[in-house]
Amino acid sequence: MSNGTRRDANLDLLRSIAIALVLLHHVSQYIITLPVSVHAFTRLGAYGVDLFFVLSGFLIGSLYFRELQQTGRVALLRFWGRRWLRTLPLYYFALLLAYVSVFVARGEPFNPAYLLFGQNYLKTLPFFFGQLVTLC
Repeated sequence: MSNGTRRDANLDLLRSIAIALVLLHHVSQYIITLPVSVHAFTRLGAYGVDLFFVLSGFLIGSLYFRELQQTGRVALLRFWGRRWLRTLPLYYFALLLAYVSVFVARGEPFNPAYLLFGQNYLKTLPFFFGQLVTLC
């Protein structure tokens, strides 16, 4: 980690399990010849996303409380800024890729509401960018 702390192998294992669950879930949807029992098992992959939420809350909370313990206070704007710098570039990159593909496939113009996470609030956007609702 860049802040000088050791990585926790147990958290890495949980992340790996979450990734595997989500990937299994998505891949199995395209293999119609799988037995029903296998499809029932791979539906557990939806819990991989929940596991990511729990891990994210734990990790972000740990960063917050570590800063509070080390400095006696948390510079909230600086704390949020660091979080935004970790997530927003990925969001805007994924948005760019999604919109290029939507433009090529459907010719739809870009709606600037997506820049401010409009898909969370506006149901009238032409392309529901649901994959990133949770990221934003």
